[in-house]
Amino acid sequence: MYARITLYHCKTEMLDDAIALVEKMKPEIMGIHGLKHWFSTGNEDGNCALIGIYESREAAEAATDAVKEFFGRFAEHIDSELQPLGYEVLVHGTNS
Repeated sequence: MYARITLYHCKTEMLDDAIALVEKMKPEIMGIHGLKHWFSTGNEDGNCALIGIYESREAAEAATDAVKEFFGRFAEHIDSELQPLGYEVLVHGTNS
């Protein structure tokens, strides 16, 4: 598995609108081939991270254009550069 984490800052006055937009896009995002899990995280100060867990690094790389397109639709809500990071998942656990 491979984790792609993208850090960004959301305009605080648009945070509620951003959450609503991401919620609307959720079915499309979950339709990305190879994406196993997805989390949109953030704080009231607008510091946010999008976390995608993919079946492989290759799947994450293949999803790059789709992810850029989603962030493009979300651009008016962001007031920072995107900081994408990628990591091999070394250990994981799941509670039911």
